[in-house]
Amino acid sequence: MINTVPSGVTLTDVIQPIENKVGKARLFISSDSNNLIFKTSLKSRYKLLNPTTNPSRTVTIFWTDRNAPSTCPSTGCTSASVSARRITGPDVNTIGASGFDLYGITAWKYEFEAHINAASSIDKFWFEIDEHDGSPKTMVNNGGSGYEIENDQVLFDPVRSAFHVFPKCTGNWDPTSIIQVRDGSSGSWSIAVNTFDPISLGPTSLPQVAIVPAALDTTILPRASYTFFSANVGLGTRSFDV
Repeated sequence: MINTVPSGVTLTDVIQPIENKVGKARLFISSDSNNLIFKTSLKSRYKLLNPTTNPSRTVTIFWTDRNAPSTCPSTGCTSASVSARRITGPDVNTIGASGFDLYGITAWKYEFEAHINAASSIDKFWFEIDEHDGSPKTMVNNGGSGYEIENDQVLFDPVRSAFHVFPKCTGNWDPTSIIQVRDGSSGSWSIAVNTFDPISLGPTSLPQVAIVPAALDTTILPRASYTFFSANVGLGTRSFDV
């Protein structure tokens, strides 16, 4: 958007895109092993003075244990990115230019899928970018403190869940959300899913918020000290919290 302001208005410096941006993080029990699966991503742009893509660049995720005994060395466990793709350029953003494109910046997105010992779990994570050209490695570590995993007790299971995000339609089948609860968790647990449905039946068609209790799911055997609960959510549910 282009606009004008009075001559006396002081403008800020040009706001540059974030050099390294951490994506959404998801932690859940594997469906074919006793490991935790940790998925996240990192969007990384090349420096403005050197926008050329470096084919030798590697990006590695590090993490530390949450529980003893430790299964990671003192420097942290590591896992390489499982995929890397360029997210800038007219051949990628064919509908419209992104913020990176407008600045003439080359940016890539790196995906990670780390397999983590379920007993020791994960406490925090960070990234290391190595250009392999003799320059210092870049640490993406939240200012040195790492990115904390606040909870490994109650997890959403994206693999075993059957979840569809379509508007309400004729039929009585409801998607199922699977929740994983770590055995031995302190306190008395009451598991529920708080759902949001933007479309409701009736003359008002107002959005609906519902609390759906989750029950123990005996069709899924416990795995790696986690027990499984399930809740049937409405077909029009677009978002939910546990």
